[in-house]
Amino acid sequence: LIDGKNYYVSRIDSNNIRLANSLPDLVNGDFVDATGDGTFKISVPDLANKKLDHQKLLKRISLNPLFDGESRETAPGTTGMFVNGVEISNYKSGDVIQFGGVESIDVLEGGSQYDVITPPTVSIESLTGAGVSATANVKGQFERIDIVDPGFDYVEPPVVEISGGNGQNAIARARLKQVDHFIDFDASSTGNVINISDDTIGFGTFHKFRDGEAVVYKTFNTGAIGIASAGNDTTDIQSTPDQRLVDESVYFVSKVNNTTIKLANNKNDALTKSNLINLTGFADGSQRFQSLNKKQVLGQIIVENPGEGYENKRRLIPTAGINTYSDFLEFKNHGFEDGELIRYSNNQVKIGGLDTDQDYYVLKINDDRFRLASAGIGSTLSNVNYISKQFVGMTSVGSGDHVFNYPPISVNVKGIIGINTTHPENYHARVNPIVRGSLTSIDITNPGLGYGNDTTFNFSIPPTVRVSSGSSSEYKAIV
Repeated sequence: LIDGKNYYVSRIDSNNIRLANSLPDLVNGDFVDATGDGTFKISVPDLANKKLDHQKLLKRISLNPLFDGESRETAPGTTGMFVNGVEISNYKSGDVIQFGGVESIDVLEGGSQYDVITPPTVSIESLTGAGVSATANVKGQFERIDIVDPGFDYVEPPVVEISGGNGQNAIARARLKQVDHFIDFDASSTGNVINISDDTIGFGTFHKFRDGEAVVYKTFNTGAIGIASAGNDTTDIQSTPDQRLVDESVYFVSKVNNTTIKLANNKNDALTKSNLINLTGFADGSQRFQSLNKKQVLGQIIVENPGEGYENKRRLIPTAGINTYSDFLEFKNHGFEDGELIRYSNNQVKIGGLDTDQDYYVLKINDDRFRLASAGIGSTLSNVNYISKQFVGMTSVGSGDHVFNYPPISVNVKGIIGINTTHPENYHARVNPIVRGSLTSIDITNPGLGYGNDTTFNFSIPPTVRVSSGSSSEYKAIV
């Protein structure tokens, strides 16, 4: 032992102690090997080499104290004072044992470039404890909108509609581009494309030609498809066709279905299905029909205003937080504001009275409690119930995960398509919005157990919090 040095005490029993150089040494059982004999003095550092003296306090105490009837938790420290000025310390010590589940994770710095739509995963690592899980909440703005499928055959620039996420003011504009449209096929007798008896050309995939559309026939310098002369309506194969389609000539599509066409010499015949070309012979190898006019597809989504406040605020509410008597939901620091639109989802049995196919307005009671007013969904949204404060009655707590969040952020491209489509065809563009922002909070969905140390005062072993993706954020876990 070193004279004047501070050590940490491990109590064995009422008569014996062990000493460690630090709290981590104490927790790990690494104690000082003390030898020798004689008389030693051990004292508490805060009291060592000090004498009893007055505190030089000046306090004002009411002669007629008021009692408001409220019950309050006793805080560690002093409770009162004797008439001679001596303060009374209560039974509560300022020392604490930090052990149990993870109570909260404070976001010290929100960082940047976190995905709002698909929030980053939160992992929590510790030498002790297990079972904790948490979700990250992210708030930000639109960075860009990527094109997944450019769509096909737009007649005019489509409208870009942005919704969800409790955000506002984001504006985006669609810009079209022109592309060639063609379909290649095997025109030989073994290609199973040309049907002589039906005078059809079946591609085995969606041809995406309009009914009556002008197309250019291309043989690539091989033999052309045989056709009958005018007035000849034979359905037989001609070994030596009367005529053949002409390379680089324009014909008109008479649509049979989404994968099959016939040909006409003019648009009117194609649309009226009359005087159609009679096919009588196969051709050689790969050939092509190409639209005479280029097609318009989505070329770019321009974000003119990134907006603000787009957020993912997932709240997993346990059954203990569902009050069916007073019809409110309880979640500490839920973060929802009065009048915000949220959506309910569940993976097992729904809360009685709630639906997963509609949205709800928040009726905020306080920072920890809120009720729900039915709002409908999509184009049928109505705030009548919110204005009248008519909240939903909940009849049962259900089971599974009860999740409340803002409606998902979505971007829809809506415009007029020139080609008629039927299921499963869908030639409207599909896009992927990229919304980035910073962490606003990390919420504990399961506190776990066994974190910290259950035998040592004032010793904290905070778990390490890691958040995937993003950058420059800082956190602190509280056990």
